Amino acid sequence: MSFFARQQQPAYTKLSKNQIERFTTTDDFVVIAHLHEDDEELLSRFSTTAEAYRDRYSFGYSTDVAQQDASRLTCYNNIDNLEHSEAELDQSGVIERFLETCKELLIPQLTRRTELKYRRPGKSLVYYFTGEESDRDLYVKRMKPLARTYHEYLRFVTVDSTEYADMSRGMGLELERGLVVENTHGGQLFPYRGSGGDIGIGEVENFITAISQGAVQPWTGHRDDSAKDTGGWSKHNVRDEL
Repeated sequence: MSFFARQQQPAYTKLSKNQIERFTTTDDFVVIAHLHEDDEELLSRFSTTAEAYRDRYSFGYSTDVAQQDASRLTCYNNIDNLEHSEAELDQSGVIERFLETCKELLIPQLTRRTELKYRRPGKSLVYYFTGEESDRDLYVKRMKPLARTYHEYLRFVTVDSTEYADMSRGMGLELERGLVVENTHGGQLFPYRGSGGDIGIGEVENFITAISQGAVQPWTGHRDDSAKDTGGWSKHNVRDEL
């Protein structure tokens, strides 16, 4: 839905049970509040937030929550087919923070503004460097299923290699186009030897698994250290080793 179309619709829409499912697909990012009939304070905060963010999201609410259940927010990221929920809604600013979570792309682009956010210790990072937008878009399309499967343990990001040329070389890539896995806890880097060519989801999957099984050694700073993947597939190993 375009910015203009969002401005033409109400900031938020009251939904019946029969309308909810259809409403979830009306925009890239859809937020629905499931409330009790008497939840006036939360509805007030929700409506105020909807007025402020109506240019970026579509908002709806329904008073369909059973008395014994908690009110909750549900967000639908239809770009990446992701769904988020939040029931702890008492803290100040919780709705705004939830909206940020909602619009987080499955495979974002690392920029100067987001670099500190994504490179802090936590999930291991799978970088894809390229200077071509069409190549970046194709990679993202191919890797979404893999990124969705491992989103608890791995963060996939793309990097503009023309803007971050020094970064790619500092991670062991000899070309502007390529893939590197970083263990953010230990700082180990694993540049993929097949970088520069066409990289498919199976190759990335196998490379990540080989790293988790210890079949690939981290880069030591020498250009010929990049390793190619071997081995099979184990979600358990990825969780424990990366």
